[in-house]
Amino acid sequence: MANRTYKMMGDARSSTEALNVVLTIGGAEVYNGSVTAANTAYDGTSDNITELFTFELDDSTTGDTAWSCAVTGPVDGVLVLQYIWCNMVEPDVTIATSWFKSASHFSGNYDDSEKAWIVDEIPTAEEQAHIATNLPGLDSAILTRLNAGNSTRSPDGDAILDENMLATKNADTYYPLWAGATSLPWVSTDDNFFKSEQVATTRDSVQVDGEDYALGAGEWPPVFAGTTLTMTQELTPPTVTWNAKGSE
Repeated sequence: MANRTYKMMGDARSSTEALNVVLTIGGAEVYNGSVTAANTAYDGTSDNITELFTFELDDSTTGDTAWSCAVTGPVDGVLVLQYIWCNMVEPDVTIATSWFKSASHFSGNYDDSEKAWIVDEIPTAEEQAHIATNLPGLDSAILTRLNAGNSTRSPDGDAILDENMLATKNADTYYPLWAGATSLPWVSTDDNFFKSEQVATTRDSVQVDGEDYALGAGEWPPVFAGTTLTMTQELTPPTVTWNAKGSE
């Protein structure tokens, strides 16, 4: 199994511009270190969202997980846990997405209503041969058309995009795993070539020092220095698909 890296986004405030955080998930310590904090007083709002820290878990981790987050620092210190991003979501590819975007069949036009890049034309004969050489697992009829230089967007475009995706996952690109109770219908971090569907939507059983903390709509739990936050956090990673129209 491989490890998935998570970016914990949020807000940190402290007059000393630093807090110490110990985070355990499922009883295992995943982060123990300092967090850079803004030297401004916490007024109940969080508008200074930054990457607080990163941690790793086995990429098989999914579903509800038990969290404990202990914060130490000056009396005015506070940590607000907000969005969670993770990698190992976007598939690796055989032919780089940059090639598809620069090839003549890929217009680079962005359709805002569809949140998708538009495939205008299948490439030149030379580009079609490049696809056939690098994607030999395509259906034999598609390969024949590609090698003859007469492949067309319909019916070949979608099959080419799908075949280009590998079973392994990309470790360099991050997607939002959790962004609150409302699922994000689409998000992409690769110039909109991929789109993701947020799966994780729950953060429950929130307590601070053993006392229930009722989260309001859109609220993030503040963790003041000297206290410990416990909660159940869903960590099901998002699903990712091509964000391009490969056929009519």
